[in-house]
Amino acid sequence: MKKTAYTLTILACTLLCACSSTQQSAPISDISGQTNPRQKQTIDANTVNYTVEPGDTLSQIARRSGHSVSELVAWNELSSPDIIEVGQVLRVQPPENQAVASPVDTSSGTGTSAGTETRPAPVVKPAIGKDVTYYTVEPGDTLSGIARRSNHSVAELVSWNSLESADSIEVGQKLRVQPTTATTAAAVKKTPEKTATSSSSTQKTTAAGGISEVRNINWAWPTQGKIVSSYTAARRGIDIGGSRGQKVSAAADGTVLYKGTMTGYGNVVIIKHSSNVLSVYAHNSRMLVSEKQRVSRGQQIAEMGSTDSSHTRLHFEIRFQNKPVDPTKYLP
Repeated sequence: MKKTAYTLTILACTLLCACSSTQQSAPISDISGQTNPRQKQTIDANTVNYTVEPGDTLSQIARRSGHSVSELVAWNELSSPDIIEVGQVLRVQPPENQAVASPVDTSSGTGTSAGTETRPAPVVKPAIGKDVTYYTVEPGDTLSGIARRSNHSVAELVSWNSLESADSIEVGQKLRVQPTTATTAAAVKKTPEKTATSSSSTQKTTAAGGISEVRNINWAWPTQGKIVSSYTAARRGIDIGGSRGQKVSAAADGTVLYKGTMTGYGNVVIIKHSSNVLSVYAHNSRMLVSEKQRVSRGQQIAEMGSTDSSHTRLHFEIRFQNKPVDPTKYLP
């Protein structure tokens, strides 16, 4: 009897010890070395344009390029530092006519350069009102920045000031930032007087042939594809659908007047065909020409993309005296 009781006591103690022992949790492993994140593109002094990748933020790109967020916002005419998208091409070096600041020491968050003074943040300049006819170029100004602040296009400022290119401005230079009254007066003067006989014939000529100077240029379609948005005065041009990287060609012989970014146009190329005629190619993923470069009809100038657009497409415009006209009247 005693032997049986002793055996039961030993068994009970063993069970109690087993139940009361704490279950050991699986160790938390260090997974930091188990994954190999995709190596980001190198951004150095030779990198002018950078293509946004998944996971990128503007602050990260700024840090890696040795510049400030506000500089990238200004150089790319971004509406907000939070609005960038995968595949978008960003300028990560100052425009050619803007001085390069001292490099930032990216090893710390102090914003100071290695052994040099703190980099001053770029000044956000105010808008240029409609009451300002002439603007004096200041240090750090670019023509695209002046155009944006005056609510006009680069092409308009180039035309109004008879500039050789969008880069040909210098500190102290006075630029016209409003349309000339002479241009307006000339346009009115050219309008024929309305009579019972001349009015109808003039309208027929305009509808059938358009503007003779534009019509006499040997035009070609800038890319292949279906027109997804037709011309309207508000749209200023037509949109041609296609795929990313698709060839975009010069629609006629001319000289590259501007290559850069513009709000609403993304990466844009503007070609000058005569003293009064321009063509515009917008939303490109890549631009393959430089300003002042002579191009031929059918020569590739860019690759189709979706910069500053919700869809991949080419936005194409023809302008006469900086006023948009319907391209479909002149394309073959």
